[in-house]
Order: sequence, then C-alpha cells, then structure tokens
Amino acid sequence: MNISKILRLKGLVPLVPEDLFYLIKKANKIKAHLSDFKHDLANRYHLNLIESHIYRLSRYYKRIFRLPKNWKYISNNNKNKLTKEKTMKDKTIPKAKNNQSTNIKHWGYRETNI
Repeated sequence: MNISKILRLKGLVPLVPEDLFYLIKKANKIKAHLSDFKHDLANRYHLNLIESHIYRLSRYYKRIFRLPKNWKYISNNNKNKLTKEKTMKDKTIPKAKNNQSTNIKHWGYRETNI
C-alpha cells in the first residue's frame, strides 16, 4: 500500500494531485527565471511544453473526478500572447499601385487580387 492510498483512506488527499502540483511548481520557477532573463529562448520553449502538459493533465484529472470541474490553471503568459495576436491582426498590408497583385511579402502575408 503506497502513501497516496493511505492518505486517501484517512481523507487527507490534497486538492491538486502530486504530479500536477510539481509541474505547476516547475512552471513557476521557470517564470521567475524568465522575468530576469527575458531572452532565454530554451527555457521559454520548455515553459510552453510544461504548461501544455499541465493543461493535458488537468483535463485528465477532471475527467476522472480528481479535480473539480471549475479548476483552471491560469498562466500569466496568455495575456502577452493575446495582445501580440491582436496587434498582428490590426496591421494592414499595403496595396500595390493600380490594384495589381504583388509578390512582396509583408509581415508574413502575401497579397494577391483574385
């Protein structure tokens, strides 16, 4: 019999499962590191991987009723992603003279008149 079964029998099970708790703890450590070192791309990538793992685990634990249905992991980075997407959508692509199609790539988009 392992420790988690004993705790479950005594009614002392924590709200968040242990593996999910340690993933959240690791994500918070990486966020603290990234606040000091903003250009650390490797850790930014690994933070993205860890947070996606947190989201997948939380879906699983909600499905098997180990987490409440209204439990959410909220990342501070989502706010930055949303504002970045809004600014990219607001930018306009300059048109060619006389409504001719152009092959110039601007902001990753190609403008063609169809």
